[in-house]
Amino acid sequence: MSWLTTVGIILVRAGTIFLLGIALLYIGAGYPYLTRGLLNIDPALSGEVKAIWLAFCFQLILIAVLLMMYSRRSSPQKVLLCLCGSVLFIDAMLVRGFVSSFYLPAQFLMITGLIILLGCFFITWEGVIPKARAVTE
Repeated sequence: MSWLTTVGIILVRAGTIFLLGIALLYIGAGYPYLTRGLLNIDPALSGEVKAIWLAFCFQLILIAVLLMMYSRRSSPQKVLLCLCGSVLFIDAMLVRGFVSSFYLPAQFLMITGLIILLGCFFITWEGVIPKARAVTE
């Protein structure tokens, strides 16, 4: 295993740890803030928004578990890692657009998605270098 793969796996694992912290931050800090803001709204709509928020937090935890499982040192699953990083980046853009662009956990989520995508780039780049050398020779 080359050093590129090792660096990529380290980045993905670090991003996964950050992601678990962000998911707990969304649950611990975001949910009480959300419930206070929904007091004067129809109870059915308020319940739906709370359910969507908790489902989003559960999605973050599920993605973190998938990233941890599929970033093994022996054979990292490149496509799944790239998809998880892309989903995190898109989620961060949606949260920034609909909640607030100054919401700090959304910024952390975007940085975490970029770290995971950078790790995927390093893991994938290892297979590109020998092919590029073979074409030039």
